[in-house]
Amino acid sequence: MADDARIELPPLGRLLRSDIPAPGRAANKDQEQMFAALEAISSAVMTEPHWRERADGLLACIETVLVGWTDMPRDETGFGMSGILTIVIEKLEEAEVVCLQQAAIYALCMHAPWRAAGREWLLPHRKTELADWVKDRPTYRRLARLVGMAHRDVPSWLKEVAR
Repeated sequence: MADDARIELPPLGRLLRSDIPAPGRAANKDQEQMFAALEAISSAVMTEPHWRERADGLLACIETVLVGWTDMPRDETGFGMSGILTIVIEKLEEAEVVCLQQAAIYALCMHAPWRAAGREWLLPHRKTELADWVKDRPTYRRLARLVGMAHRDVPSWLKEVAR
């Protein structure tokens, strides 16, 4: 698949972000803080013009969140991390997957059709460019392993360097 390959993202009936209440309407202060943090992450990611920067910025935010989630069961952590990724990428309102970094993030989201689109884009690159990208990003490997506990369709070649 060439670098200019495009995989269409199927439309979804319901978006995860529709479950987030308006500011000031959260059930409690902790929930309000969590939603504010999600909005800050989304805003920071959306300001980056290219997925090369977006993915690394998003992974830095995920790494910070993971520090506070050490007491949670690993499958719950993976589910939560997948939810964070999903809310962020839903806000981008993209119609297709066009690059490695974008595909790598979509491959870990909560929407099964979007995970499949990410995997489809990545599959021809799994032993070349993707392996190099994953090798240089331990946070991504950790995230993929955690998300793989919640979504069993996350392939092993996202969780470890595959050559």
